[in-house]
Amino acid sequence: MDKNILWTKTLARLKEDLSVREISYTNWLEPLHPLSYAQGVLLLKTDNPFGLEVLNTQYRKIVLHHAQQIDPNIEALGFTIEENAAPPRAEELQPDHAATNRVDSQKKHSKKDRKKKEWNKKGLPINTKLTFASFIEAEETDLAYHSAKAVAENPGARRFNPLFIYGECGVGKTHLLHAMANTIQQERPNLRIVFTSAKEFYHDFFSSLNEKTMDEFKKHYTTCDVLFMDDIHTLSGKESSQTEVFKIFNDLHTQNRQMVFAAPCPPEALSGIADRLLTRLQWGLSVHIDAPQLETRSAILRTLLENESVQISHEAIHYLAQKGPRSIGDLEGISVRVAAHYSLGNKPINSTTAAEILYNDGITPGKIRAIDIITAITDEFGISRQLLTSKSRSKEVAQARQIGMFLCKEHTDLSLKAIGTEFGGRDHSTVVHAVKTVGAKMEQDTPFAQRVDTIIRRARQA
Repeated sequence: MDKNILWTKTLARLKEDLSVREISYTNWLEPLHPLSYAQGVLLLKTDNPFGLEVLNTQYRKIVLHHAQQIDPNIEALGFTIEENAAPPRAEELQPDHAATNRVDSQKKHSKKDRKKKEWNKKGLPINTKLTFASFIEAEETDLAYHSAKAVAENPGARRFNPLFIYGECGVGKTHLLHAMANTIQQERPNLRIVFTSAKEFYHDFFSSLNEKTMDEFKKHYTTCDVLFMDDIHTLSGKESSQTEVFKIFNDLHTQNRQMVFAAPCPPEALSGIADRLLTRLQWGLSVHIDAPQLETRSAILRTLLENESVQISHEAIHYLAQKGPRSIGDLEGISVRVAAHYSLGNKPINSTTAAEILYNDGITPGKIRAIDIITAITDEFGISRQLLTSKSRSKEVAQARQIGMFLCKEHTDLSLKAIGTEFGGRDHSTVVHAVKTVGAKMEQDTPFAQRVDTIIRRARQA
């Protein structure tokens, strides 16, 4: 197998591995690139001369494990900082077990003490650029925005505890979490904030089990004044981690400590989460951030481009808002590329230029998005998006949901996992079943097939 293909696939697996922390992936694994792959040995190059020891001691096993899942012929893995390093033999890369085991009791104790101190630095960094001032207000974000401000001004208020913010990827959930954290940090510096994601929490939990630092783990989470946890839906099926969240929730809530959670769907629509935890997630206030509509997208783009002093026609903004991405995060990305294009030519951006920018970004007119399909589905069936993505098993809702999954599979580039997430966190097997069910029914039921065609036509017109 080609070394580049092997490493690209291995990196993809490492990124999805919940035991690999996001910051570790970004700092240590993503910068690596394959130098050679021969005689069963994969040699990876790092540009960090101080990173070899860390890579060899902390990441060799897990990288090798994922690489072997791609190509079972791999026998060993090596790291180097030399561009022209000769491929080592597999036996040269085997650990010296005798040396590894020669650790005295004093060294063990110092390591444990160091681990305890590291708990003070746990969690994700708070992004100081993501503030309420930099958040673009719109009708779709109004309730979530003002709820978040209320929490930031008075953390621990019972009616907002916990605050649960939900909405699809890129609509501003994480931005609001950082905005709250920044405000609390500035106005109440005496409060201790723990800002994390469910993936980080999962990693912390199992690391503490392996390193026998469970006391420090529990103290870290149960003694904070404010807990932010993003992407809680990723704890689906992880019963042990959910149990710890449940215990931490009870401890913090009893002490009126503020908790804020975020996910793509409301608490009642989360799948694979224990009922007792779901109940508690609904104790406070749940607020939805919807994808910005056309008028709002136009306003967002106009504001972003005015901030960059870009001259752009009204028609071009309308074109970008209508044909471009729907999420706020992606709109910000498009605005950066428009600003870059403008800086190179210093000519006002018109509709033709806007179309070229979208084309270069892989977006072509008429391309259907999941949100277009979901909107068409809810319009056709006369149901809310919240009901569509909920756990409801009523015949009409279930059929609407299956049609939506089928159309997303047929008309978008989303993976089965991503489609499941769009529809309330369903797993890929549920999506596969929906695709087969709808496809079979369309072949046998003409009126049903016509209804599906009507829905996709609506989606194309969005």
